[in-house]
Amino acid sequence: MVNMRVRTVRTLLVTILVLVCMVSSVLSVSAAFVPSQAVPFANMSNGGNKYIYSDNPEMLWDGTGTQGNGWVNNFNGRSGAYTTEETLAVNTLYDAYFYHINKTTSKNIKVGVYIYATTAGTVTTLNKSVANTGTSSFPDYEMCANVETGYQKSTNYTTQSLAAGTGTFIASDQIGPLTLVNGHVMFKVSSSMKCRIVFYDASVTTINPNTLGKAIPMSTGTTATFVGDVKYADYNYNSVSTNGSHGFYLATAGSDMSFNTGEYETGSNAINSNNQLMGNYGRVYNMVLSNCAGKTLRITPDWGTIWNSSSGTWLVREALAYCPGGSTSSWTYKKIHSIYNKRETGQTTPTSYTGTELTYIDVVVPAGNNSYNFKFILPGSNFGNVYFKFIN
Repeated sequence: MVNMRVRTVRTLLVTILVLVCMVSSVLSVSAAFVPSQAVPFANMSNGGNKYIYSDNPEMLWDGTGTQGNGWVNNFNGRSGAYTTEETLAVNTLYDAYFYHINKTTSKNIKVGVYIYATTAGTVTTLNKSVANTGTSSFPDYEMCANVETGYQKSTNYTTQSLAAGTGTFIASDQIGPLTLVNGHVMFKVSSSMKCRIVFYDASVTTINPNTLGKAIPMSTGTTATFVGDVKYADYNYNSVSTNGSHGFYLATAGSDMSFNTGEYETGSNAINSNNQLMGNYGRVYNMVLSNCAGKTLRITPDWGTIWNSSSGTWLVREALAYCPGGSTSSWTYKKIHSIYNKRETGQTTPTSYTGTELTYIDVVVPAGNNSYNFKFILPGSNFGNVYFKFIN
């Protein structure tokens, strides 16, 4: 997944739209990325577990129905494919993340993280969360937020023994037509093993995931491995932007990706030339906020670009995951409404939303806490270029 999703089960948009950020204050909101209203981070750094990310091809299509923009047929003459294969280091923690959509008209497709043992050993699964829109009671943007908060709080650890030449799925799901699946799993292995993220026709019972060929990528979307699943950054309230604001952007995108130094790096083992992960989907922004005790941090999505994109005709809500105070048990998400009503066909000027749902998230930093740990995740199916501003 790149940095925006718009479709009935949101499709990739970021590579053709430049995201802009919503600037929010107590009384007003504007819809533009304004560098002068934020302090750019001078040194974001990587940490955490090695991060295996799979969102290309996002659309799993077999040539049936009407072909969407950029879709490729990965089932032409074969039952499925793998998007990425990573040779694993022993006793090293990995995160694997996948986001794929079944765009066939009749196939049930299995999608998941498959571990293959070159030599006998064990695979230990730690945090894990998987969901699909076919069985979830939530819309896709909120389901993906649930995946992230569920992953962060997960404690269902398991260890499996694998003989040499055998394999197992450690996180997977079966999805019907027009269904999105999103999964996130942490794991480690004790011997020489490989990790593949695969998809295949679930009706074919004789498939060996280890023998599947490599997927044909779409021109958009990212599948690659990154050095860590965490981005570290510090923000000092005493650092003021050029227009006097106390704020910053996370999950920047498009022409604004270079705004924060170190926010993006080049991934390895990429399926094509898309080797940066716009939006850093599923990765934790782990921050220390200094000199902000007793103040309120307001989080505002990019409502302007959402309205101006094709999603503006139906998408009026976002769900963002965050962790105030840094404790694992504090991970949560909130669903919020756009500042605009949905865009009607042919409409060129937005109309303001006048309902009662909040259009932002407020996080109050406790009094007396001048070194506050705050974490943020952009879940799948949500827009990037998120603006954070202290409003008092």
